[in-house]
Amino acid sequence: MAEEKFDLTAFDKNAVVATVNEAGATVAEYQATASIGRTLIEAVAPIFDAVQSGLLGKGDQASQLEIANALHLAGVDTHEGRKEFLSKRLGITAETGDDYRLVILTNKQGQMVLFKGQMDKNNTLKLTESVPVPEDVRSTLGIGQLLGSSFKPLPKPIEVKVDRETQRVDGTTQLELNADEKKKLQTQATFATLIEQSGSVKLASNARLPGQKETSGVGLMS
Repeated sequence: MAEEKFDLTAFDKNAVVATVNEAGATVAEYQATASIGRTLIEAVAPIFDAVQSGLLGKGDQASQLEIANALHLAGVDTHEGRKEFLSKRLGITAETGDDYRLVILTNKQGQMVLFKGQMDKNNTLKLTESVPVPEDVRSTLGIGQLLGSSFKPLPKPIEVKVDRETQRVDGTTQLELNADEKKKLQTQATFATLIEQSGSVKLASNARLPGQKETSGVGLMS
């Protein structure tokens, strides 16, 4: 029987802001000097490499340049660009509360989904928006696709009770659920993904029909 790969990793508001700032500063320096220096992999580690060791791999100089370009296109290498990235794409502004959470779910099949939500004082995690993580996120194409993806509101918020939080050395938090809550989260996350995929198929189909207007969802990373 294959080992279950379930993992739930959370980033609070401060961790997300610190990661975006560090990644942006490193990309700006990288582009200015055209020097490898401290690798971009290390700079973006909390966001892209927290769930599984070596998620992005180490890469060579060319792949790091492509990663830098993807992050540049996301606008994180300027102060104003980072503010816009945080507010419009990640939903973090000066008014954002400390209950904010950016969460990565890795299900038992190894598929990953990125969520936005909140954690209340009773350790109830409420997830409200999601975006699937590309299976080829190790590649520069996958990274670019993730950065260009749009968070979509879930058909219904997902609420699960967190049994325990474990702080990791990289600044992220591992969230542990009991068996029932874990099953509920995975089932509802799968349902939400299927709904989103069916919506995408419907939009593509409507685009070919005369007289049909295309609609678009509310996006985070657009």
